[in-house]
Amino acid sequence: TDESDMLAQMCQAVVELGAYRMAWIAYVGPDGELLPVAQAGAHDIKFNYFPSSWVRDEQGWTPATTALRTGAAGMVSDVMAILPLQVWQEKASASGYRCAMSLPVKDGNEVFGVFTICASEAQAFGTSQIAMFTELTSDIAYGVIHLRNKDGRATAERSLLASEEKLSKILESIDNVV
Repeated sequence: TDESDMLAQMCQAVVELGAYRMAWIAYVGPDGELLPVAQAGAHDIKFNYFPSSWVRDEQGWTPATTALRTGAAGMVSDVMAILPLQVWQEKASASGYRCAMSLPVKDGNEVFGVFTICASEAQAFGTSQIAMFTELTSDIAYGVIHLRNKDGRATAERSLLASEEKLSKILESIDNVV
């Protein structure tokens, strides 16, 4: 399976098995923005991206940007309890989201993405759910890193083979000249 399939399957499993409203994963883009790469569940909200300005300053506070900035879980237990309301809160509430948790997806200490789970009811994440999703996020990170390393090795092996073939042809042509 490839990386995007694995991420989509993880989101789908969380939504179906956990009865959560939505789950999504985003990676950090080249300018520091969050770019969603997988989503499952209710698709009434489409996340195109979180601008880098949201990630860098407190004006763009969301659980996802908190997880990205701090490297720790970002959570809002009740979307409508935080005042003043921000655009994302109004959209979330209108779509039936009351609680959201985002966890950093890391390679060592480097955060390269976030995993967000949204629930229809407030206070949806207790200690056991937080621990379970923290472990799942670590498993997702491990899977991504493993797939990337495997792909990187395969690419390097193909490149090495091509270089060996090229070198062989060069050596053959030298032998033919001599």
